[in-house]
Amino acid sequence: MADRILAIGDIHGCNSALDALLDVVQPNGGDTIVVLGDVVDRGPDTRACIERLLAVSRSVDLIHLMGNHEEMMLDSATEGNWLDDWLSYGGIETLQSYGRPPRFENVPETHWEFLRSGLDLFETDHEVFVHSNLEPKIPREDQVPEWLRWQRLRGGRAARLVGKAGHLRAHVAPQRRAGDSRRLGQHRHLVLRRKMAHLPRCHD
Repeated sequence: MADRILAIGDIHGCNSALDALLDVVQPNGGDTIVVLGDVVDRGPDTRACIERLLAVSRSVDLIHLMGNHEEMMLDSATEGNWLDDWLSYGGIETLQSYGRPPRFENVPETHWEFLRSGLDLFETDHEVFVHSNLEPKIPREDQVPEWLRWQRLRGGRAARLVGKAGHLRAHVAPQRRAGDSRRLGQHRHLVLRRKMAHLPRCHD
C-alpha cells in the first residue's frame, strides 16, 4: 500500500474508538498521521489516548495540531482564565482520567509536552490541515488562533486547496491524499467506510 496521510479529528478522550480506528487503518512506517486537535475532554480516557498517540509516534510520523480544548486545558493549568468553562466542557473528565482527586499535578510532564507541542496548522504540497478553520483572504502565516481553533466551517464555497478540519462532533476517521481512494479501489474504500461506521462511541 502506498504511503498515506491519515487525518484523525476530535478524539475527545475516546480511547476505545481510537484503538478501533488504528486497528482498521493499520498505520505503517511510511504513513503520516495528522491528529487534528481536541484529543482531550468529554470522554473518559484522555490519559490513555495521549499514551496511545505517544506510542504510535515512535513508529509513525505523527503531527499533532492544537485544538481549542487543548488551548483551554493549558490555560486552565497556568493562567486559570478558562478553568470554569474548561471543567464544564469536559475538563473534569480529563483530570479524572489521571486519578482521584482530579488535579493538574497528576498529569505527567510527557503529556504536558505533547499538549504544548500542538501546531497551529500543517501543510503539504496540496493540502492544509487545521483544527477548525482558515480566515478567508488571509495568508496562512498570518492566521490567528481564534480562527484556527475556534471558528467552525460555514458556507459552501470550496477553498482552492483541499482542507482537512476537525472541530466536529463526529467519530474519528481517516482522510487520504487526493488520489488515494482511486489507488485503493472503490470496493476497498467502501469497505473501510463501513468499518468506520461501527466505531464505538464514548460520549454524545
